[in-house]
Amino acid sequence: MRGFITLLFVLTFTGCSFKSPPDIWRYESKNAFESYIKNRLSGNNELAQSDYKRALSHAKRGADIPLIATLALGRCSIEYSLSSDLACEDYLSVASMGGNSEHHAFYALLQKRFTQEQTLHMPKQYRAFAQALLKEEPHRIESEILGMEPITSKIIAARIVEESLSKDTLEKIVESAAFYGYKESVIHFLNVKAKRFNENSDKKRVEIIESK
Repeated sequence: MRGFITLLFVLTFTGCSFKSPPDIWRYESKNAFESYIKNRLSGNNELAQSDYKRALSHAKRGADIPLIATLALGRCSIEYSLSSDLACEDYLSVASMGGNSEHHAFYALLQKRFTQEQTLHMPKQYRAFAQALLKEEPHRIESEILGMEPITSKIIAARIVEESLSKDTLEKIVESAAFYGYKESVIHFLNVKAKRFNENSDKKRVEIIESK
């Protein structure tokens, strides 16, 4: 991927290391955004909100519009992984000024309205998944999701196609999210599983988790 425009996707969704930052505000923005992800998926919503504001503040300090677009799209994808609707107003408001082909391709993936050409511009870990989605290959789709790293990418990809995932795959997503302590993701996919397969045991699991 080119330059720092998509660095947060590389760092957050592929787990690459980050050394010798060219500008300290970029480094601080990246750290704050990673903290937002962990806190949001773990259910620490007040901390997550504060983290995101810090990440955005650092990006604005550098007047980096592409980075601001990356942050907004990253937040949109995380929030979407926990909800029933795709709401990316913040991203769309800056996309026309600082978006790029990689941003547009990833947003199109979230919408499930993308082209073969756009799959080439997506973060690498999503490309095979997106191609399987285009070809309507359900078994390959699930295989690509289960083999996807890092966990945040697995969660986002699963959310995109949650209405068609098998019971076994949904349970594996729950187990993966639980391993990282991502309570909100566990609850989301248990609710999906309970609704689709009428699993009363999953409803009880949600009640236990929410009562803690």
